Amino acid sequence: MTIIVGVVTILLTVVEMVQQQDRQNEVRIAKIKQKYYQEQQAWLKGEVLP
Repeated sequence: MTIIVGVVTILLTVVEMVQQQDRQNEVRIAKIKQKYYQEQQAWLKGEVLP
C-alpha cells in the first residue's frame, strides 16, 4: 500500500511540474505574439521600433 501511495505522489508531482512548464510556455508565447503584433503594426505605419 505504501508503494502505491508513493507512486501516486510522484505522478502528481510530475503532472504539476508539467502544468507549470506549460503555463510558463504560454506566457512566453503570449509575449512573442505581442512583440510580433507591435512590430507588424509599426511596419504597417512605416515606423521604426527601437
